[in-house]
Amino acid sequence: MMKSKKSLISKNLNLLIVFAVAVIVRFIYFAFEKDSPLFLYTIIDENEFIKIANHISENGLFYPYHFWHPPLYSYFVGFFKIIGFALKGIITIQFIIGIAGTVLLYLSLEKINKTAAIITALIWAIYPVELFIESKFLSESIFVFLTISLAFVFQRMKESYIKIIVLALLTGLLIVTKSQFLLFFLFWVFYLIFKQKQSLKNILTYVLISLIFPLTVSFHNLDKTGKFIFVSSNGAVNFYLGNSSDIKETLNIRPREWKAFFSSLYDEAEIKFVKTDTTDINKTYPYKLSGFLVKKTLNENKNLSVPLKNIVQKTLISVHSYETPRDFDIYEYGRWNKYIAFFMHKNPFCIPLIFFMYSALILLFVKRKSVFSNEKLLIPAVLIIVNILPSIIFFNAFRYRLPAIPFIIFFSILFYLEFYKHLKYQLINLGLMIILGTTLTSGLLFQKIPLSETYDHYADGFFDKEKLRQADRFYEMSIQAVEEIKEDKTALHNPYFQKGIMADKSGDFEGAIKEYNKTIEAKPTIEAYINRATARYKEGDFKGAVADYNLAIKLNSDDVEKVASAWYSKGLTRIKLNDFEAAMKDFDKSIELNPNFSKAYANRGILRGKVRNIAGALSDFDKAIELDPTYAKVYNDRGIARITSGNNAGAMHDFTKAIELIPQYSQAYYMRGILNFQLGNKENACEDLKKSAELGFSQAQLDYEKFCGEITAKP
Repeated sequence: MMKSKKSLISKNLNLLIVFAVAVIVRFIYFAFEKDSPLFLYTIIDENEFIKIANHISENGLFYPYHFWHPPLYSYFVGFFKIIGFALKGIITIQFIIGIAGTVLLYLSLEKINKTAAIITALIWAIYPVELFIESKFLSESIFVFLTISLAFVFQRMKESYIKIIVLALLTGLLIVTKSQFLLFFLFWVFYLIFKQKQSLKNILTYVLISLIFPLTVSFHNLDKTGKFIFVSSNGAVNFYLGNSSDIKETLNIRPREWKAFFSSLYDEAEIKFVKTDTTDINKTYPYKLSGFLVKKTLNENKNLSVPLKNIVQKTLISVHSYETPRDFDIYEYGRWNKYIAFFMHKNPFCIPLIFFMYSALILLFVKRKSVFSNEKLLIPAVLIIVNILPSIIFFNAFRYRLPAIPFIIFFSILFYLEFYKHLKYQLINLGLMIILGTTLTSGLLFQKIPLSETYDHYADGFFDKEKLRQADRFYEMSIQAVEEIKEDKTALHNPYFQKGIMADKSGDFEGAIKEYNKTIEAKPTIEAYINRATARYKEGDFKGAVADYNLAIKLNSDDVEKVASAWYSKGLTRIKLNDFEAAMKDFDKSIELNPNFSKAYANRGILRGKVRNIAGALSDFDKAIELDPTYAKVYNDRGIARITSGNNAGAMHDFTKAIELIPQYSQAYYMRGILNFQLGNKENACEDLKKSAELGFSQAQLDYEKFCGEITAKP
């Protein structure tokens, strides 16, 4: 029995080593990552995934609009939220999936070459770029795992009808994770027909099951938009981004430029938005843009020089190792995660990808006949192609190509094992590394994130965690980086804006105004004018605040809710200037723009009460409560208006309701106490006045002593 156990351990020793290394590395990585200001800090794509996941967890399985990104990852996050996982828990699940993927990678490759398989799996277990992605809410976490799972099924499952079904299910899931995987579906259909000469039953089974998920999503889109969109809307956008006549401009799109970039395209397509178009006023309609962008791209590529230039540039970019995930500069990020800092080096080579990329390509070229005639080698080769080719046909960020990397590593290891003594191939490999993999050609990489944006991102992470001193430091570094490289001054908008918020929070309103001045100089926005107006209001400069609200309104922002808020805030400021007539008009305009603005109704009600329009005040209070039944202050204000109108029973109900909503609402206790006095309920009145006084309402203290006696201090 003991001998049998030893034999079993010996047989699976490689597998145990791979598993142990994958687990230990992730523990080490996580220990450093949890203190990063960017841990659980969402970026552009993550916001979309998490927003949809939240909707799924709160309202059921079908997001009400079309799918912008292929939706599997959103459902993955949504499912775990439904069963009670927090975001940290979901990240832990992703780490577990990463471990499982490493094990499956070894098991799928050992049948081809055991030595190369163990080396590849160990490298993959510690590969820092992949670990970096595992700690973020990006669909590549699932995409990499499913791709490796597909390779495992190909290599380890015996040929059968069940295998066809499993491969089809995985293919369908991969398409609804990244629609680029449709290329694999097309390849494998042709392979089944012409190479394997499978039965019609097997071919139809693979086709139909593979398309169940993508077609379900597409018909969901048709139901919601009236247009058939295959899987998601971002295909046409990526098509344009990667094939525009100005490739450098489109490949250089960075997070802070997305909004302006899409805004100009919507204007060109003459797509207009009004409030009734959507429940989210900031939500755009990329599906409306899809057909326009396809036509625009085809028109721009009629001149053959355009696609030829784009293919050359994107091919060079796709094999260039000096790449980073779109929203981060990983080398700067390394300062917070010592694991990444240890493994990633900026100069002269980018380690370790550079050591794998070109050697793998050389092997695939030299051994092309044997690779494409051997199905076990063919599958990883095809998986490389289908994950890199879309970067040539479309525009895809480096992280989209992550599923190709484990197989690139494998072919690279085969290259070094077979050709380590072959001087010519080694020199070619070294030459490609120097020419295409060093900072000599880093200018080819249009997507490199500016350092200022990296610092900005770190600062936002600290700001969200309320570590304001560290946030301020990095905003200053961002500003300095912009000035040093003479970047577009609009890049200064965010750091100055955030510094203004921090000054405001600390009570330094004068400092906040100075920061907002710089913000507006860099780029005038409705948010900057509104925030400066708020700071001026707090400083007591009510005329200056009104002027800023007027400037905010004149920007004619598409964000109707923010414009309505500017009118509302201007109305509050006019009251401070005793200009009640103008304030009333401001509240009217705010409500006209946003009929669901409960605070605007509530404050217009107070103003109507001031000018003795009690009926109008009651009408506004009723509407405010209808829109927000949890708005305690409105119940208190309506109670006061009801006393004036003689509706004492209604007033009593309102004060009691306000207290139910906020048990520490001192003014509501006071008003109920006064009303009880008027109704002859002295005992209840004194009890309410006493409670109000204990909560700090000074007038209640005076009235209690006047009508009820002295309040004895609590022991």
